[in-house]
Amino acid sequence: MSERRTPLLEGDCGPLSGWMGPQPVAVGQRDQAVLPDLFFLRHCPSEWNQAHWYQGQSDPPLSESGISEAKCLAEELASVLNFRFTLVSSPLARARMTAAIIASRVKASVVIDERLMELGYGMWEGHSQEAVKRLWPAMLRQWKRAPDCVVFPGGESLHELQARVKSFLADVVQTQGPVLAVTHDGVIRVAALEALGLPLSAYRKIRTTTGSLVAFVRRGSGITVAARHASTSHARSDLGEAAYDAAHEASDV
Repeated sequence: MSERRTPLLEGDCGPLSGWMGPQPVAVGQRDQAVLPDLFFLRHCPSEWNQAHWYQGQSDPPLSESGISEAKCLAEELASVLNFRFTLVSSPLARARMTAAIIASRVKASVVIDERLMELGYGMWEGHSQEAVKRLWPAMLRQWKRAPDCVVFPGGESLHELQARVKSFLADVVQTQGPVLAVTHDGVIRVAALEALGLPLSAYRKIRTTTGSLVAFVRRGSGITVAARHASTSHARSDLGEAAYDAAHEASDV
């Protein structure tokens, strides 16, 4: 039976041009209309994504198809990002290359922030899920059932990732103007959990795809989820439920 997911990242919301138009997004108890001003973009695919290997803090570059997708995404973003914004990126090549392609198209500079790095999977990195199942079967079962209790050998725990994400969010809510952060699956999941007020144990209920965006609204000292929008080339509806689950069993694949 498929795991139930939070509606935040469920389904396809259509092309980017329909995602960030001039209309405001209603959030908050009084339904005050405000525009999203914090956007998290998951990097375009690397060869490791396409091979379904755990990447973590290993540093494969974008694949050729990933570069092409980043260029298409930059064109889509250029048509809607018609305002000044801060472009921030993880230092890992797959995110940094995605950000650089966008930056060259929209005439922006990129600020590198190490807090946006992916969850460190340690010894799992470079392995497929089948290999992980052979080498660390008990830990893989725990990762699926209680992800907040796992510390990856030679890597991190979700609590360590959460500390990085919280630190980034504490700074970004004070930044003037909209912010676009190019980052990774794990970072976006934890940011979404923070915005939704959900615990780390709900980590696996949040899903992202490469090249997809999540929009947040900065409110006071925190953030609220506005919407999730994905490029039509990454629509979950094109995959089907079973194929989607099979392709996304590993967190950053």
